[in-house]
Amino acid sequence: MAKGLCLRVVEVGEAAEVRDGARVGARAASLVQPWHLGLLGIVALGFLVRWLPMAGSDFPLSDGGLFAQMTEDLRAAGYRLPAVTDYNGAGIPFVYPPLGFYLAALLSELPGVEVTGALRILPLLASTLTVAATFPLAARLLRSRNAALLATLVFALLPWSFNWLIVGGGATRALGLLFAIAALVFVYDTFHRDDRRWAAAPGVLLAAAVLSHMEMGWFAIFSSAVLLLSEPSRLRRNLVLSAGGGLALVALTAPWWAVSLSRHGVEPFLAATDTGGWSPNILVQVFMFRFTGAPLLDVFGVLGLLGAAWCVARRQYLLPMWMVAIILLDPRKAHGLLMLPLAMLAAVALVEVVLPALDRGREATARRGLPRLRSVGGVVLALVVVHGAFGAVTAGSLAPSFAWAYTTPVPAEDRGAMAWVAAHTPEPARFAIVTEALNWGEDRTMEWFPALAQRVSLVTPQGSEWLPDGAYQAAIERYNTLQACRTQDAACLIEWSRAHDAPFTHVYLSSRAVEGDPGSVVARLSDCCAALVASLDGRVDFRLLYEDGPVRVYEYVPGVVPPPPPAVAGR
Repeated sequence: MAKGLCLRVVEVGEAAEVRDGARVGARAASLVQPWHLGLLGIVALGFLVRWLPMAGSDFPLSDGGLFAQMTEDLRAAGYRLPAVTDYNGAGIPFVYPPLGFYLAALLSELPGVEVTGALRILPLLASTLTVAATFPLAARLLRSRNAALLATLVFALLPWSFNWLIVGGGATRALGLLFAIAALVFVYDTFHRDDRRWAAAPGVLLAAAVLSHMEMGWFAIFSSAVLLLSEPSRLRRNLVLSAGGGLALVALTAPWWAVSLSRHGVEPFLAATDTGGWSPNILVQVFMFRFTGAPLLDVFGVLGLLGAAWCVARRQYLLPMWMVAIILLDPRKAHGLLMLPLAMLAAVALVEVVLPALDRGREATARRGLPRLRSVGGVVLALVVVHGAFGAVTAGSLAPSFAWAYTTPVPAEDRGAMAWVAAHTPEPARFAIVTEALNWGEDRTMEWFPALAQRVSLVTPQGSEWLPDGAYQAAIERYNTLQACRTQDAACLIEWSRAHDAPFTHVYLSSRAVEGDPGSVVARLSDCCAALVASLDGRVDFRLLYEDGPVRVYEYVPGVVPPPPPAVAGR
């Protein structure tokens, strides 16, 4: 067995070795074998758990407003890369990797499909295909078809493997991850085989990952380096092959980055790379066994860490080293990306530790003359799978903040209000937006406002990561300080405007109650904005223009002096 792989060829049920993790059974009597049906069922289950959060809405989940506008910009430019995007009137350079926008735009050309529809279809399909792509990668790394099927099943059910991909922004993220996983399959083959038939595939797929999402491209590149280091006996040969793949990657992505650099220089890319940062939170969640998004007991998280410990004890470091690399080299996306090696490590734990231990226990009970439990391993495996499926389906309902952040679209009242703003307010209008969101990254209303209302939001950070002079951090600061006004009065808005040199003409207020456990942070937000609404309604310099349930739009007319209080008789 090659060093760095965590499984011997151990099969649950009928033995069927996958030589180098790639060869299907040569003795197959038909094209369709039982494991094909098993894989198809796993992919179908993965589709189901990804589709269910989307089933009740005709609008993209959570984020995607920036991407919707960029897709519209691409269509308006006749599919030539625009110089800037119209999003939020900020002159944001159109330097984002464009492949997802091209696919979304092409989908929106179909009859009955709008851009928002494309941002529902593309993330769902790409995220489902990541499940299918996980199998051949797991088969190569684990060298066991059954273990690979088990790893694919675990990946399909982990909430953090899909919650960040099925939202509107998943049009780029899910696509990038799909190409990254596919690239790693061929990178492995390149490093471990002498077969040159698919020699061009790694470079092509790495380029597709980069052209879909820069962080997914980076993930594919450093993961390829991890695979490179896992095969030291071929290091010199593989370094040469890596250089060839790198040249192909540069050449295939040149039409994007060359145009972007010629228009805007390197500054947007430098600004974007400065928006990340490493945080110890992911490590804390790992050691608390709370990092897969499961709403109940994190069974797969525990199994994954058990598998990592098993691999380290056996001096088989590839999968643990991959997890460490993800935490250190891509902390912003670590939650989601960790699910790939974690699923494989969970399969390692089940196949190498849990099921053999149950078998030994079954034999021990038989030797003692106790009733023999013939199917205890199968029962435990079934319970683990059922628990994982239940957690994947109910993650939103059992964890309100999780549902609110990742499985909720912009409410219909907000979309109606934004359409009204687009039709009834002047184009130069500048909006101060106050919502019930816990933080800016989860504020779907604030992000979609510039795309749907076609007006400037003074507090939207999305897109500003490509702007110089710390525009991104400044936008986050403006957002955070403005949201503090939701429990205060109208004077807070005016003081905020002065402090940040951000004059506004209108206020958009979405004070929807957020349900949660009594006493929780989420529940306390159910009282959001009551004092602010009362203050705005009591002033003559704020005029209510629109109201629909929890959504209100005010016009701010500075300089209007409130009338003096009436005289009191006897004074």
